[in-house]
Formats: sequence, structure tokens, C-alpha cells
Amino acid sequence: MGGRNTYEYIRLNLPGSVPSITSVDGSITKAGGKIVEGEFRYDALSDLQISNNYQLAVCSEDCTGVIQKVVYDASTNTFIGFSTPLDHGVPVPQFFQTDSYDQLKEWFENEEKSNLLNVHMLELLTISKSSSTSFLLGAYGITSKFNSIDVLRRWLWIFERSRISNIRILAFATDCDPKYLRAMRLITGFFAKLPNIPISERNDVLEVKLPKNWSSWFFMRTRQLFFCFQDPVHLCTKIRNRLLSQSASMFIGNGKISVDVLFDLINNQSKLIHGLVKTDVYPKDRQNFSSCAKISTDDVLSALNNVSDSYATQIYLRLVRSIILAYIEQSTSILDRIYHSWITVFICRLWWAWLQLTDVEEISTEYQDKNKAFFFITKAAYHSIEINAHTLLSVVLLVCQHDLPESALSITSFNSQICENIFRLTRAMSGTFSSNVNFTVGQFLRRAGKLSVLQDIERQNEHNLSECSLQFPKHHKRRHRKDMSINNRLDVSNNILTQNTIEKTIHRAFDDAYKMLSVLGIDVILVREHRNALNELSTYVRVQIENTSHTTDFSENWNGYSDDESDSEEDNVHDQYDVTSESSSEDEADELTNNSGHKRSQFKGLRIFKEIPASQSNSYFRINVDGNEKYMHKQTASWLLTDNKPTLSADRLQRVQKRSR
Repeated sequence: MGGRNTYEYIRLNLPGSVPSITSVDGSITKAGGKIVEGEFRYDALSDLQISNNYQLAVCSEDCTGVIQKVVYDASTNTFIGFSTPLDHGVPVPQFFQTDSYDQLKEWFENEEKSNLLNVHMLELLTISKSSSTSFLLGAYGITSKFNSIDVLRRWLWIFERSRISNIRILAFATDCDPKYLRAMRLITGFFAKLPNIPISERNDVLEVKLPKNWSSWFFMRTRQLFFCFQDPVHLCTKIRNRLLSQSASMFIGNGKISVDVLFDLINNQSKLIHGLVKTDVYPKDRQNFSSCAKISTDDVLSALNNVSDSYATQIYLRLVRSIILAYIEQSTSILDRIYHSWITVFICRLWWAWLQLTDVEEISTEYQDKNKAFFFITKAAYHSIEINAHTLLSVVLLVCQHDLPESALSITSFNSQICENIFRLTRAMSGTFSSNVNFTVGQFLRRAGKLSVLQDIERQNEHNLSECSLQFPKHHKRRHRKDMSINNRLDVSNNILTQNTIEKTIHRAFDDAYKMLSVLGIDVILVREHRNALNELSTYVRVQIENTSHTTDFSENWNGYSDDESDSEEDNVHDQYDVTSESSSEDEADELTNNSGHKRSQFKGLRIFKEIPASQSNSYFRINVDGNEKYMHKQTASWLLTDNKPTLSADRLQRVQKRSR
């Protein structure tokens, strides 16, 4: 917890109490703490699967900003910090290896440095343990120059390699980035076609036995190799941000969705009633999830009943609340998850259908020149709502069919928050004597390696597999997770989850959504156009999406491609931190001595020598200085070729703002 300096202080003042840092680093490496950039840890995953008998996993992927700095890793003889090349979407490990100083110089001049760190995490699902287990599968530095087909091919490769380790990837989860969303639509066939990569024709697909009378409102393909899931936390923040946006003015029927009603609530009613402050409504950090939860609580929704012209806003906040209850809240039963996931779908379908059937002049005389999308949530948010609801229902049906084990019902594990969690934990490992919270790619790999060893020790103690019993503090939410997972399994064992009960739940969700929106008068035009029943409404929406949002990609499995996907919207972005490799024997500050006099026979503070041990030859370049042969350490060469000092703000808000520009 105290970091490197605290550990060294204890070692020096209590001789023999703890081993040296070098010994500890060696032990961590032997315990599996060495993580190589771009290399997926399938050997460690196989060992974990054998010892715990995991069958299913949710794979999440996310990016965060890193400091653009190239360092040398002596253990792999590789330079880390350049953007990792992708071979059909799959990272190429240990690509930047060379014994030529000129080659390194060419890389510095022509190759892009990583400004993003891409991480793949597995959430291993189980019903025999108190909670699911997270596992770092791989990490590597990249830039934003990749596209949806890269993502698609990478996921297919990860799925295949995981099957070799006897683990089936049930779903891939990411944030609501457009590239990932397009890849999800192509893979699942959600109004998208991938004719040259026949994913659904494979023998190992999961097939949902969908009742025929459901096909009108169920939009996703019933044969899936794996499912996809948009992170519900990111989805909630996207919907909340639409409420705060200056580029949209949303209407439902005769009601306007406005953030002003929340300010009226704060100004005119006691905080004891609603519990809100103004920063909950307008958070400086637009990725702040807690404000989404606060503005959509039952207390706030009840208090809004006393605010005039607030009903449309109440429905909008109920949309956020239902997403939280369906995918994030631990205590929600499976049937209630189905209800809340599909009521969000039906609210959006009814709202969208009403917009399409209504002239802009009738919606608002103030915005007659606007496109109808101006009055609705973003297309990405709507597609994410549909995909998540279809995935949830498909997984539940497959469990009922006994094609998936009950561990698949761990719906709260279907997210990319474990990626966010490892970013937070590795930033926290900078120690109390350092104010730097950001890292380079190399520093993340070292910290994540230590973290994986610690988590493995914790997992062994939790499952009574360790020879030495250790107690680790747990967040109060984790203590209740076991009871909640048991409640979900009872739904299956007590035959509560049947086709009949599921169908009744979905029809109840539609009826409730229709009643809510009818208060705002949307039922008038829906009845007139015969779009007021579930089947007729869904058929109409299906046709509208086919006409406006259908996409086809003719990429082949391993051929070239191109697309114009927009850049990622990561929560974090490129910036500052400057530390040398922890395995380095000298501080980088020692490298900052004057090196301009080429005729000098000595280079004080720099690792440039006349002779080196043969065992270290791979770590040095052979160079010529004034006609004399010298040996320059590769880390010294990296420092010499670095001509700037990139910065990354320690303030997460500043990183987000910088990325959005």
C-alpha cells in the first residue's frame, strides 16, 4: 500500500524481515506475474480452468489513456510503447525487437507511439463459488486507428483460443463506442449482415428455440456463436448526457423532456424528500454514474409528481432506472430483469414509432427545421438497449432449454466495469510517496502482473485452496453477492422461469409502457395508424430500422477491409507520467547528463561502455563513437531518441475533455 519507498524503509530498518525488492520481483515473475504486451495469457487461463472447473466467461474490452513513452524491457528484449501492430485485429506480441540502433531510430521517426492501452478481461462465471472471478487475459498499447472488422476478427480469435482452454465465451462486453457497436451488430445479425463470414452456420452455435408468435417483436438472430452486451453503466451515462445535451430537445407526445424540472425540484422542495444537489443533475464529469442513479431513484420520481409538466421527464428517468434494475442492481430477480429490460425497449419503440408517424410541425413549432432524431435518444443508445434486452432474454431461454448452465444467469457480470476496475487499481499502485496516477504501457504491465498474483492469492484463500490462510477485506456489496446469485438460481429450480411466465412478463412490460406513454397522448396517432398492439408496433419499427440503419459488410475472414467508423470515446485519454522501468538499475534522471560531446571517452550517468558481459549482449547496441566501438544499453538509446515529454492530466475530467476535442 505504501509503495516502493515504504517497502524499502521496512526492509532497511527491520533487517531480515522481508526479502529484497529484487527477490520479490523474481518471486512475482515465477508466480505468473510477468505479463507480455500483446500476448494473451491462455496458459494461466488453462491452469485456472483446471483448478476451478470454469465453463463460461464474459470477455470485456476497454481502452484507457496512457503516457506516450517508449521503454526497453530486458526480459523480453522488446521495446514497449510503440503502437502494437494488429494482424487481422489480433495484436502481434514482441514485434519491436532489434539489435540495430538505426532500426530503433527509424521506428522512433516513423512508428506511432501508443496513446491508448487496450485491455481484455474475463469474468469467469460459476454457481459453486460466492462470486465470479476476474482474469486479465491480455493488454497492449494501441492508437485509435482500428475499425469494427478488427474488433470482430479479434473476438472470433479470442473465442476460438478460449475454447482450447475449455472455456466458452458467452458474451463480449464493451462500452458504447461506435466501432464496438457496429462489430456487435455484425456478429449478432442485429439489422446487419456479414455474408462472407458465416458465423451463424457453425456447428457450435447456440440456438434459441423461439416460439413462433414471438418472432414479430424479437429482432435478433436465434443462432448465435456468442452474444454481445453494451456496458449498462456507460449506457446510463449516455442517456443521462442526452438529457443534458444542448444539441437535442426531446419530446414524447405533448410532453417535453427537460432537465429544468429537476432544478425546480431542488429549488422548491426539501432535500430530505429527494436527496439531490445541483451537481447530481449537472455533473462536471459526464461519465459519472452515481448521478444517474441519484436522479432516477424512487424518491426523486415520487417527488416529481408534484412538479408541473414533469411527466415526460419522469418517463425518461424511469428508462434509466429500469436499465439499472435490469443489469446493474444485484438483488433483482431474473423475471424482474426481463421485465425492466423489455419495458425500456417498448418505451423506445413506442416513442420512436410516434415520432415517425408525426410531422415535425406537430411535435414542436420551435424546431421545425430539425430532423426527427433531434427529438429522440441517440441511435447508438437505442440499439444498445435493444441488443442488451435480446441478449438477456436469449441467455434465459437457453438456460431454460438446458443448453447453458445456471451460471449464465450472472447478468451483473455482463459489463466492462472489470476493465475500469483494473485501470483504477493499477493507478492506485503508484504509492503514497508519488502524486502520479497515470502510467506508461510498460508500467501498467508490471503493475497488472503484481495485481494478478495478489488476486490469485486472494482467490485461493477464498476457495480454501491455500496452505496459508489469509483474510482480505471485502466491499460490502461483494458479501451479499452469494445470496443474490442463489435467488436467481431459485427462479430456475422452482420452475418460475417458463416460456409462459416469460411471455406474460414481456406482455406486461408492453402494456405498462403503453399506458405510461398514452398519458402524453401518443396513443391517438398509434391507434389511428393501427400501431398500438405489440406485434403491429414491432413490425413497423423493424421495417423502419431496416430502411434507416441496416448495414452490410463484405469483409472476408482474413482479407483486407476498410470502413469509416468514428473514433473511440474512451473515459480516459493520453497524457503524463514519467518514470523509468522499475527493473532498471538506475534512475532516469541519471540519463539527463550532457551527451553532446561525442569525443568524450566517458559518458557519466549513461550506460555506454567499452566492454559488457556476454550474458547481457542482447540488452546493448553496438555503436561507433569517434571510431571506437562502444556498447549502449537499449534503454539509454530509447532515452536518447526521445525528443519530447508527453503529458497526461491526473484529473480524469481533463482527460475526457481532451479526448472529446
